[in-house]
Amino acid sequence: MKIRLRRAGFMLLDLAVVLAILLLIFLIQISIVHRNRVFKEQKQARQQMKWIAQAEELYYHDNGRYTDRLDKLSFYVRDKNTFVCPTTRELYRLWMDDVGRYTLESPGGHGSILSGDPDWSE
Repeated sequence: MKIRLRRAGFMLLDLAVVLAILLLIFLIQISIVHRNRVFKEQKQARQQMKWIAQAEELYYHDNGRYTDRLDKLSFYVRDKNTFVCPTTRELYRLWMDDVGRYTLESPGGHGSILSGDPDWSE
């Protein structure tokens, strides 16, 4: 009569499957966190561009013309970090065209605002 001993516990293959599942869950979680951070930075960049556009409109109301220099708008914003894109850490680009309108552009590729454009105030 043969007696078979049965081993209890995990086998090496079971442990590998569990580790693979845990790694997959970890990678999915990392990608979700990264995506949420990118969305947050994009939203913050768009909000800052709206604040700069509002400061530009206040400057126009006070001086009768727009400016192409961000430092002239510092009086109209609370924090000078408003002029820095959260994704690239570069200043937003602001310039004037031949007609006298301004264009504000994000260095991170989050869009632009043209004076008189009704979409930016939404």
